Amino acid sequence: MLDALRLTCDERGVETLTDFRVTALARSQADFEAVAADGRRIRARCALVCTGGLAAPKLGASGEGYKLLEGLGHAILPRFPAIAALRTPPEPVRGLKGIRAEGEITLLSGGGALRTEAGEMLFADAGISGIAAMQLARQVNETLRAGRSCAVRLNLMPEALSLPERAKALPKRRMEDFLNGIVPKRLGQALVKAAGIDMARPAGALTRAELERLHNLLTGWTIPVTGTQGFDQAQVTAGGASLKDFDARAMRSLRCPGLFAAGEVLDVDGDCGGFNLQWAWSSALIAAEGIEAYLTEVAP
Repeated sequence: MLDALRLTCDERGVETLTDFRVTALARSQADFEAVAADGRRIRARCALVCTGGLAAPKLGASGEGYKLLEGLGHAILPRFPAIAALRTPPEPVRGLKGIRAEGEITLLSGGGALRTEAGEMLFADAGISGIAAMQLARQVNETLRAGRSCAVRLNLMPEALSLPERAKALPKRRMEDFLNGIVPKRLGQALVKAAGIDMARPAGALTRAELERLHNLLTGWTIPVTGTQGFDQAQVTAGGASLKDFDARAMRSLRCPGLFAAGEVLDVDGDCGGFNLQWAWSSALIAAEGIEAYLTEVAP
């Protein structure tokens, strides 16, 4: 993809400057001036800010685009990680690092459900990852930033299954292995422990109340959420330059003539599945068309 873009630019006579870290962007009467960290300066009729957000700094994300837009009169909304693993107290998930499980995960706050996702969950040290959990990161950060606590409820047994019937069919099976085949062994043992059941007991010795406690954990294990992983592990940034300051039909600034923006630097973020990449490409295409139209308008 990079080669396709670079070669097309070369073929059309586009000049590419590398190692040109823009530290200042100013608008004059007729054009823009971009100043690099090493003092170099360039001038242009238009400026397009598409510097990305704060996620994945190892790939070059720095957030400097926000400063450039803010300096030209744009409002920058609070930014926080989205599509990131959830952080939990270490005790509930202790010993489960690397365990994967299929099921449903629901974000809870204030006695209600905010969002439910289905799919794979991956347990980590003091946290839960996997696409299903990571999809909840934006709502988790919004909830915590609003001063409200939240938790996740895991349904690890979406299909109907009778634990009493299973215990009747496997009366001699020790509880440490009772949930094998329903969930991974270590996860099953963690649930049995959370239910307050001795691992060495045979399934046939359990009371109906004990089996009900275990069933409730399988279908509604609730774990507090304390936050999400930071920008260093997040896949995308929520928040950014306010969309109210742009004409979405051309990605054109409503505050500064000749200024355009595209991609993650704007306050747009989507779920997993290619939506954020789609936004990057689509907004860039619209911005390019908007720049072409603007240059035609202002051409002498």
